[in-house]
Amino acid sequence: MYQVMLPCLPRMLAFPKNEASCILWISCVFLSVLVPQGSEAFQCDNGVSLPADHVCDFTDQCGDMSDEKQCSSYERCDFEDGLCSVIQDQSLRLGWTRRNGMTGPSPPFYDHNGDMLAHFLSLGPNVDSPSSLRSRVLLPTNNQHACQITFYHFVSQANGKLTAGIQTTCGGPVRHLWQNTAGLQHQWERNIIKIQSSQRFQVVFQGQMISTLERDEVIAIDDISFSSGCLPANDENLPCQEASNTEETLCHPDASLCRFNSTDGGLKLCQACGFEFDMCNWVAEASAGQSSWVRTKTREIPILESTPQQDQSSDDEGYCIWVGAMHASTLDHLNSRAYLNSSVCHCLGKSCHLQFYYSMENSVLRVGLYHNKEEEIFWTYSTSTHRKWVKADVLIPEGLKTFKIVFEGTILNQEGFIGLDQLWVYACSWVPSRKPCSADEFTCANGQCVVQELVCDSQKDCPDGSDEGPATCSNPLRCGFESGFCGWEPFLTEDSHWEFVEGSTRVDHHLPDAEDTTSRHHGSFLYLGVHQSPAVAKLGSPVLTKSRTASTPCQLQFWHRLSQHSRLSVFTRTAWDGDLQKQGELIGVSEPQWRQAKMDLFVRTGESTLPFQLILEAAVVSSNATVALDDISISQECEISYKTLPATSIESKAGFVPHEDAGSLLSSKGCAFTSDCLDGADGVSCVSECDFEANSCGWFEATSDGFDWTWSSRSNLSANFEHQAPLQDHTHNTSEGHFMFILKNSNSLLQIAKLQSPTFSQTGPGCTLSFWFYNHGLSVGAAELQLHMEKSNDSTVLWRVLYNQGKQWFQAVIHLGRLTQPFHLAFHKVSLGFYNGVSAIDDVRFENCMLPPPSESCKGADHFWCLYSKTCIKKLQLCDLVDDCGDYTDEIDCEPELQCNFEKGICNWEQDAEDDFDWTRNQGPTPTLNTGPMKDNTLGTARGHYLYIESSEPQVFQHTAALLSPVLNATDAEGCTFRFYYHMFGKHIYRLAIYKRVWNNTKGQLLWETFGDQGNIWIRKHLPISSQQPFQISVVASVGDGFTGDIAIDDLSFMDCTLYPGNLPVDLPAPPETSVPVTLPPHNCTDNEFVCRSNGQCVASIQKCDFRYDCSDKSDESYCGR
Repeated sequence: MYQVMLPCLPRMLAFPKNEASCILWISCVFLSVLVPQGSEAFQCDNGVSLPADHVCDFTDQCGDMSDEKQCSSYERCDFEDGLCSVIQDQSLRLGWTRRNGMTGPSPPFYDHNGDMLAHFLSLGPNVDSPSSLRSRVLLPTNNQHACQITFYHFVSQANGKLTAGIQTTCGGPVRHLWQNTAGLQHQWERNIIKIQSSQRFQVVFQGQMISTLERDEVIAIDDISFSSGCLPANDENLPCQEASNTEETLCHPDASLCRFNSTDGGLKLCQACGFEFDMCNWVAEASAGQSSWVRTKTREIPILESTPQQDQSSDDEGYCIWVGAMHASTLDHLNSRAYLNSSVCHCLGKSCHLQFYYSMENSVLRVGLYHNKEEEIFWTYSTSTHRKWVKADVLIPEGLKTFKIVFEGTILNQEGFIGLDQLWVYACSWVPSRKPCSADEFTCANGQCVVQELVCDSQKDCPDGSDEGPATCSNPLRCGFESGFCGWEPFLTEDSHWEFVEGSTRVDHHLPDAEDTTSRHHGSFLYLGVHQSPAVAKLGSPVLTKSRTASTPCQLQFWHRLSQHSRLSVFTRTAWDGDLQKQGELIGVSEPQWRQAKMDLFVRTGESTLPFQLILEAAVVSSNATVALDDISISQECEISYKTLPATSIESKAGFVPHEDAGSLLSSKGCAFTSDCLDGADGVSCVSECDFEANSCGWFEATSDGFDWTWSSRSNLSANFEHQAPLQDHTHNTSEGHFMFILKNSNSLLQIAKLQSPTFSQTGPGCTLSFWFYNHGLSVGAAELQLHMEKSNDSTVLWRVLYNQGKQWFQAVIHLGRLTQPFHLAFHKVSLGFYNGVSAIDDVRFENCMLPPPSESCKGADHFWCLYSKTCIKKLQLCDLVDDCGDYTDEIDCEPELQCNFEKGICNWEQDAEDDFDWTRNQGPTPTLNTGPMKDNTLGTARGHYLYIESSEPQVFQHTAALLSPVLNATDAEGCTFRFYYHMFGKHIYRLAIYKRVWNNTKGQLLWETFGDQGNIWIRKHLPISSQQPFQISVVASVGDGFTGDIAIDDLSFMDCTLYPGNLPVDLPAPPETSVPVTLPPHNCTDNEFVCRSNGQCVASIQKCDFRYDCSDKSDESYCGR
């Protein structure tokens, strides 16, 4: 045992207290780190000792980062540079996505360290089937060095399920070791799993969204690290169990191999217990006021909506064991735990199993093992079983011979319950026998078993081929293209079409050799290959419908071969001219081969009974790209419909190009990041992600003066120039990887390198650009990225690097936002004759840059259907000074008095005279580096205006600037909404707050506030407002404790609010009755006029106390409450 004291860590917590103070906390952390005897300890630079398996886990355990320095030999991944060695299952279903907090519409919006730019993997709400992540193959563990996995996970709702386990054979079962609980939600949680395996294994993470209803439901995983005891194997794949027609060993439950410590027949635990006569030596542990397991007849259980009305044996008079909300004496005890304990078990067989049936709702069930007074939770479940009994068979961890089993049940609300039945602990005796096939397996003609998923997949898995025979695969929705299209219909186009190819025929050099093709089959397949790109070919299925008896989604299977610069997308539609619902997409690779894809087909809410059509869309974007397709099949959950699709469609509106004119659309509009035509022809040549491996993706050097951006790799450069390029690219981290870099081969006083992008037509509001840059050398100089609008000569600097960054790649992320006009980007670098360094760009990526697709309808009072684009947007986006529709119809018929984009001043807003200083109207960047915006939000360029606070001198810490809205009427019961965009970027950012006031001389009620650096991005915010009196909004920004604290606002607007014709009253106490008479200044006012107190100005008496300031000193509105 090492006793460790970490240094005291000072931490400044900036938060308001009585409006103007902060507290300095000094935190001293004392830790006792247990280092097992015989294990090697890690010595931190500061003297702290850690267990060896705490090193290189993406967590600063030492306090000085010394445990995270030398980690190149450890198996780990933080997903900043891709998936590392983690493998995602090759399927077409929409699965794990790599993103960061700024590139997704749903949480998490930061990683577990609070970094919005850090990457992680997330699984969205559209993934109803499990999606897996696999580690590389690892060697068997040993007793000297434990294999331990550390990772972080995030689950936004209880409907997300994430499990971790190991697999020892390809296609074999996954032994579950961990599952997320129903505990922490909307938080990152750290998890540690210890692994013991006598065989080579892969770690498998499986995520699944169950019964998800909300769009923001998500599972995320990050920072997976393996301890030094997890040793990678040289094998790329796990060994597969060889099929055999001979006898093999099987597990037979043997009660003689199972013993329990019991004086009254403990062997009952080694037999299935249905609780028909007693508790079978299972003991319910109860304490005062807590829930408890109860043996009961199922018919005696109160009838709840999800309660099973029979026990597992379907007997109304049968017994089970039960815990429910009715057993909690008060609501305070609903989250208490009920325990069901076994006696000590001795497992004498090769393996021990726990088998049981469970039914549950609104509760959490955990199964734990006690061994040597230590508890290990090895099975957890928290999802409703929907009135059904579900069987669980759990393998006791290998090598554990003595243990005690504990069922732990937690009821979460008054409708929660858990039922258990048929509990059975058994050990295996292994005897020679022919392997019987389970219900989940297919029995080949020779008796061999294969899993049902491999049946009728156009590949023979049975040695006799019976899994692909006509007697087995009589599904009419299966086509191998041996005698035509089998009811599938190609969409005819002038430029491209599908071709039939014999497996033994080599059409051109881009197709696989005959032996490559015939290694899988000798039949025909479909092929798309053109010599003029871009090209699109579509294939439509017969009209389908889902079987009324089907309880699972239809599944599409097919074989494909996609070369580089090609893609294959799958859509469904429910009307001939209806919008397409994207089911999934495959992207071509540089070394293509035949692969099988499987995809579950999902439908929108309310469309499950409608007939639909599948559309497979192949696209090629270069002259040597190809797509091959074969052996399409659809599972028996779908059948051919005898109905046709309706002909309803979205009419073409002015400003939209019919899809027949896709070629002219491409040339006139440039890349739009989206498909204005249903066939996607306008977006097929747009490269939204470029790693520069094949070419420059349309980026080019615009000046060519001997100081130029050049496409190459380090290995392709001569010795004279290789010192001007990075050692490796960013994509693959090899010298063979490609990038764009600056090549200087001549000298002059002024040279400019300008790497210009293709022209883009527009972007959506959430558009983000990211890229990796390399800027190294003592005389490398500055570089910047500029935005150029096609219709003007103005440029906007979006990003800038000023000096040597070292020998490594860094990522830059830029929020482009909504750009409504064509534009291009350019990387600029200037040489004044003494350039000496390395400058390079790699992995350019545009994300979330498309506008929402058109919709057939837009239902709901909180949505708006755009007039021409037919996009469905939220009502909150109307009249907010941003073109969310793409046709500006969401910004027409708006009241300008309720909007301000600061392009022509501050509109009807005003600076507060009672604050410390005023907001400043500005264009382009603020004067201070590393703080404030570089462009406005309205136009997205340096031409646009916004307001900001200048945090440099003479301002000091906590000085405030307040901006006052026009006075607004009291709201009705529905209220109204205030919307705005804010920008808070800089080391010394302090506070932005919104107040509502109903008295003229008060600060008012705080509606919202935020503190600190929010990133170099414009952020949208909307606030609901209700007020029984006329009111005013005050936007207050406070200065931080440094000069890099500029805060900006733009695009202020009100929704469902109306202007008030007067002023707010003044809230002042009544003066005492014996007050001294006020001496009036000299004046010439009549008896029908009021004398202004400071200057003798005359105003009509009727104008006194009318909620308007007529006197310059505002004295005509003072003391109006007397």
